[in-house]
Amino acid sequence: MAAAVLATPVPAQFVYESKSNIAARATYDHSAFQGATLVQMFEWPYESIAAECEMLGKAGYAHVQISPPMEHIKGSQWWTSYQPVSYKLSSKRGNAEQLSNMVKTCRLSNVKIIVDAVINHMTGGGSGTGIAGTNWSKYNYPEHPPSAFHYCAGNGKAKNIADYNNIKEVQECELVGLSDLDTSQSSVSKAIQNYLNSLVDLGIAGFRVDAAKHIDQQQLGNILKNVRGYPGIFVTQETIGGGGDPQALRPTTYAANGHVHEFGAAHNLRDHFDRSVGKEIQWLVKSKFGQSWGLVESRFANVFIANHDTERDSSSSTLTSRSANNAYVLASIFMLGWDYGVPTILSGYDFNGNFDAGAPQDANTGLTNKVECFKNGFRCEHRWQAISNMVYLRKVAGKEAVSNTATGNAHQIAFGRGKRAFVAINNDSAAWISTFKSGLPAGKYCNIILGDIRDCSNPITVAGDGSFQATVNAFDALAFVAA
Repeated sequence: MAAAVLATPVPAQFVYESKSNIAARATYDHSAFQGATLVQMFEWPYESIAAECEMLGKAGYAHVQISPPMEHIKGSQWWTSYQPVSYKLSSKRGNAEQLSNMVKTCRLSNVKIIVDAVINHMTGGGSGTGIAGTNWSKYNYPEHPPSAFHYCAGNGKAKNIADYNNIKEVQECELVGLSDLDTSQSSVSKAIQNYLNSLVDLGIAGFRVDAAKHIDQQQLGNILKNVRGYPGIFVTQETIGGGGDPQALRPTTYAANGHVHEFGAAHNLRDHFDRSVGKEIQWLVKSKFGQSWGLVESRFANVFIANHDTERDSSSSTLTSRSANNAYVLASIFMLGWDYGVPTILSGYDFNGNFDAGAPQDANTGLTNKVECFKNGFRCEHRWQAISNMVYLRKVAGKEAVSNTATGNAHQIAFGRGKRAFVAINNDSAAWISTFKSGLPAGKYCNIILGDIRDCSNPITVAGDGSFQATVNAFDALAFVAA
């Protein structure tokens, strides 16, 4: 959740988990979600998501990740949503009825909803009234009395995490001053389970666990095992790895519970698509981007180009929609086309350099305004043609492995997905004119980066041997799919 954690170095190499964790992993079928794509509709109100789900279903998005739905502190800042007051299903984005209606509407378009679950902590300091009218003070909430928290400084006092290599501090001290729940207590874990189960009862199909590494992995696993539908529901965990992290804090350890966020993938793609960094995208195909780069295994990884934290990161640790030379879109095309991990697309809003800025909201009610794509700052990246059409390509490609890899110069790559799809990316300032070799059968195909999936004016003609001639313009891409 908090930007402070992003300062942790990106790992060069992970050590894989113990045999006991590998055995536990069998309870969660990571491979069941291969070929799926998530979209994080950051700060979107429920009624706007419901209206968007028909488009999302047609594009091939499998899941929408919504912002935290529980009652939170008041305020216009985005991070207020990550400070729970109670587990009432009432937030800036809507109430329980609106949440339920959204879930039902989206299911009609074969789109499932997952919730950003804030279960590591409650609020920061002070006291006040929550968005739904609940009175609160730090360490005192309807579901969690003062005895429910860690006080890692002793004598009933807490302190912030200072040493991110100290397991006890990371998991029992406070993350940027947020009251840290003691999930070793059965009453605490039970209250969290009741909250998650109330969401499942409304039709929620999974969770993104915020600040997961700040919860003991086994304690988190025990909570999830008591959630209805687990392990059949989708679970992904915010696990920001560091090179010197103890094994207990590493993403591979949390893979026993579900998928894990692979921040290393986002950092590496930034390094290779941002021309100012100086690395070359040819190595993405020549060295088979993925586990061999020190990343978690593909079946465990939840990957992204940016999320709501990293796009605000002043150190530019990942690409953003503001990156030069179309780098954000080209990296997204690679992520969606390549056979590594389960990708998440961020659909956000402009914050104009103001880290704290939340989505546009009604000044009187404090509720988020209805979304109109490409208006009032909402960027709607999930609708961008190159991204939404690549989501469809990924769905069609399914479990087909990468094949027919090729490079032009150091900044030009191409690869296929068996007999289902082909992608070429030009991260250079000059056009790439070449004869490519695909695995697709002879026929005419549409370049889905520039046009519709099935209707195009300038089709790509693939010969009987899978070859075709094409020009990929500067800082552009080409992709087609057996629709």
